[in-house]
Amino acid sequence: MLAISDNGIDQVDLRTVAFDVDAELALARAAGLPYYELYEQQLMTGVANTHNKKLLNKINRRRGYIDQAREFVSTMPARCAS
Repeated sequence: MLAISDNGIDQVDLRTVAFDVDAELALARAAGLPYYELYEQQLMTGVANTHNKKLLNKINRRRGYIDQAREFVSTMPARCAS
């Protein structure tokens, strides 16, 4: 938690909170979260692959995310798509 005043950050108070990783992953899987594999890896290991272009491209191809994005953009009004 941050305590902020007109002078900036006055105090930082770090706290541990209960978090059920398995329940979170079950919700993410049930919701069809894109890039689920990467989300699972990040929650389980702390490793993030947000800048791993080779891995992201591989997942994009395997899951058809590029085609899904193109289809979504094609449904947008012209003023929003540019």
